[in-house]
Amino acid sequence: MSRKHSKRTVRISPNLQLKPQPNSRFLQAHAAIDGKLYRKSMSTDDVKIAGNKAWQWYHSLVTAPIDDDRRLVADWTELAAAYDQSLPAGAKRSYHIPTMKRHFTPFFGSVLDIRHIKPSMVAEYFVYRRKKNPTEPTPQTINRENTILRQMLALAEVKGWIERVPKIPFLAEAQTRRRRRHFTAEEYHTLRSVALQRIRKTKRDERTFGMDLLTRRKLLYDVIQLLANSGLRVDELKTVTWRCVDFAAGDITLERAGKMKSSRHMILRQPAIQALLRLAARRRRWQRERQLPEQLAPEEPVIAMPDGTAVKQVDTGFDALLKACGFQYTSVLNKHALTSLRHTYATLALTRKRDLRPSVRVLALQMGTSERIITAHYGHEEINDFRRELRG
Repeated sequence: MSRKHSKRTVRISPNLQLKPQPNSRFLQAHAAIDGKLYRKSMSTDDVKIAGNKAWQWYHSLVTAPIDDDRRLVADWTELAAAYDQSLPAGAKRSYHIPTMKRHFTPFFGSVLDIRHIKPSMVAEYFVYRRKKNPTEPTPQTINRENTILRQMLALAEVKGWIERVPKIPFLAEAQTRRRRRHFTAEEYHTLRSVALQRIRKTKRDERTFGMDLLTRRKLLYDVIQLLANSGLRVDELKTVTWRCVDFAAGDITLERAGKMKSSRHMILRQPAIQALLRLAARRRRWQRERQLPEQLAPEEPVIAMPDGTAVKQVDTGFDALLKACGFQYTSVLNKHALTSLRHTYATLALTRKRDLRPSVRVLALQMGTSERIITAHYGHEEINDFRRELRG
């Protein structure tokens, strides 16, 4: 009796196999000839019938003259799976795979032969992407996403599924690039004050809120202090370990940190140093309560729970804090984010009056960016701010 609905690979010969298809009940024959792989649906789920048809097809491939039609064919689903497997764990994968599933697969998912993805289809995708949401994405968002599409098609070229990567235009960003808004001095004061109020409120009623929430609110406050008083990028802060911290000098040394792989020495303002001391004290207290050696392991992340568990993101708590502050935003693009604290650091450094200001060059070195970016995006000075100085 023949077997039906096989859910596993059936080997017919060393160079010929039957495999189930993810989107069809029919079996598919895979033939390896001269280092190339050929595939064809057998239009049946009966293993015996599919095996006989596969032999006939295989024989026709072996005896037929070689031409351009005898090449490897892959659909979008297989390309997506191959790209998924090609990416190691990390920040790149955590952005690429969700983006691929959210934007590319809904449009290209029905493509049965990815050789059909031509520049004309890419242009159709651009129209689809711009109209997908009520708010049209900026060119830099499209360009960032299309980098993934380019890399996917480059993988298809390496595997021999397409002859060459179709041209994917790069959209001009000069007139549309937006920097996330910074906190004004008043807004930053409100942010800190409300964050501390929420910590005190949680302390007063631990039974209702729980110690875990109290710990997370304390951690969020320290994250805010670190970002706003150092110029660190958010992804850089996540990679800082205790080995990077020099408590005596009040400095941090980055070692290929964040997606920019930045390596630089940073001098912290006092609130950031105090935040590091609080984080270290909570870690040592947790160890002391369990009669463990009180030590900060060099490779442990700084942004972590007292038990040493790394905290990957605090965005949810930060959004709740912004809401508690009563800040009003006209659009998502106008909304504060954690990276706003880095911009706040730069803006306040260039506009403060009471303390010494760093030069643009020094600030660029501290923040790991160029003097051009500092000059173009930070400062926000107005002539009325310097009325006394100009009067003489």
